[in-house]
Amino acid sequence: MYNPILGYHVKRISGELKDINIEKRTVSGYFSVFDFKDSDGDIISKGAYKKTIEENGIRGKNRIMHLLQHDPTKPLGKPTFLEEDEYGVKFQTTITDTTYGTDTLKLYDDGVYKEHSVGILVLRRDDSLSEVIKEVMMFEGSTVTWGANELALGGFGKSMKGNKFIERYNTLQKAFYNGTYTDETFLLIEKQKKAMEQMIRDSLLKEEPPLSTPIAEADKIKQYFKDLETKQIIKNLF
Repeated sequence: MYNPILGYHVKRISGELKDINIEKRTVSGYFSVFDFKDSDGDIISKGAYKKTIEENGIRGKNRIMHLLQHDPTKPLGKPTFLEEDEYGVKFQTTITDTTYGTDTLKLYDDGVYKEHSVGILVLRRDDSLSEVIKEVMMFEGSTVTWGANELALGGFGKSMKGNKFIERYNTLQKAFYNGTYTDETFLLIEKQKKAMEQMIRDSLLKEEPPLSTPIAEADKIKQYFKDLETKQIIKNLF
């Protein structure tokens, strides 16, 4: 998706978390993976980042940043390792010693942050397959949250399977009640948690569709949240 404020495309391409070290304040994983069709219908091929990393990475001008949520006012640092491998764009970053940097590390450690994405300009596409991107200019990689807006794209069954929805909600619950973050971060966690709860509330108010399987994904989720009422976790939602 093109961001007119940033002036480049933000690509959510399932970049993964691999490792964190709280004491050393390091995070490693993938900002981007190859041969994955994103929401724009684009597929980035191996080699697309090679030139930009050589020119603007740590052995070049060292201008590629690691941001929080693609926010240029919240840099987490510059990658100390950034290379293509067979899977994608692998990185390691030492997270800056700021309040939001410390919160970011805690959110990684608590399982709230697991994903990454990139900010790029597309420079060249495949001549015969226009959806295949052959070369990009990379400005930044970002630590990103799985957002409530993504849930809304396809409902429970399409964008996030039942068990993953439940797992995500439980992670947010644990972070909200047991975490030691700044007030700003607590507000962000609460906002996402309430958005998920609103989706459950809206779904429960809708007429039940005929089930094509004995237990559909959406029904697993709704039953789970109904059961939680007895534990007073969502007692006041309805």
